[in-house]
Amino acid sequence: MIAPSRPPASNLSVSPEPTPVPIVSTGIVRLDVATILGDAKEVILVHNGGEYRLRITAAEKLILTK
Repeated sequence: MIAPSRPPASNLSVSPEPTPVPIVSTGIVRLDVATILGDAKEVILVHNGGEYRLRITAAEKLILTK
């Protein structure tokens, strides 16, 4: 008997586009970190051509470095 074929597994998970939720009184956009990181522990953010690393530490704290 031939096993049904399955699509190849991927190590990358693609998160849906983040949905910013503006806070009306201040105009600041509020995002859950999971929206940015997904299942990853770190991500590279690009701002004005520079790269910044946002990561979650073992103690579950956020660190942003250039």
